[in-house]
Amino acid sequence: MITVMIWRIYIYRSGDELTFTIATSANPARLREITAFVHLIMVAGILCTAVTSQLVIDRPFGDTPTSWTAVIVGGPGLFLIGRVMLDYALFGRVDPVRLIGLLLLAGLAPATPLLPPIMAALVVMVILIAVAAANLVGTGSVRRPPHHSRDGQPIRRPSRWAIAAASVRPEAPSLARMLETWVLAVFCEM
Repeated sequence: MITVMIWRIYIYRSGDELTFTIATSANPARLREITAFVHLIMVAGILCTAVTSQLVIDRPFGDTPTSWTAVIVGGPGLFLIGRVMLDYALFGRVDPVRLIGLLLLAGLAPATPLLPPIMAALVVMVILIAVAAANLVGTGSVRRPPHHSRDGQPIRRPSRWAIAAASVRPEAPSLARMLETWVLAVFCEM
């Protein structure tokens, strides 16, 4: 369930807007580099969350060692840190709901050794559900940019393939660069 909530928190706005925002930014190459780095932070959080699942399955009750606390709370915390950084890189703002989620996780960390691993994971899950639900009902302060021009006509958004093809620089058509562009276009639209 924690993994589902992480997916939901990631998809909120990011999946819709990442490719379009990069393609229309003043410096798309720099924004691509930043988002690649931020995605590494989020992936590290997801990997820690996978470790959490295995630890909780292996020993759901009993003491929660400090090292487990770092994984149980730190994985979702790392993910939220990366997601906050992604919001800031793409939109120049941070959703306060995610910051509140980070603060709640930080507040949970000292109490985690007092809880059995299953309870600590359940509290983390409740925090992530609250963040995802707040995003879903639109209580966050970050809103979608308008997709209409000033005269009321809808802005035609290019397809992910058109953006990927346009972002390949003709002066350096290396295979690695083209693959990177296509992978970003495909996975950022999911």
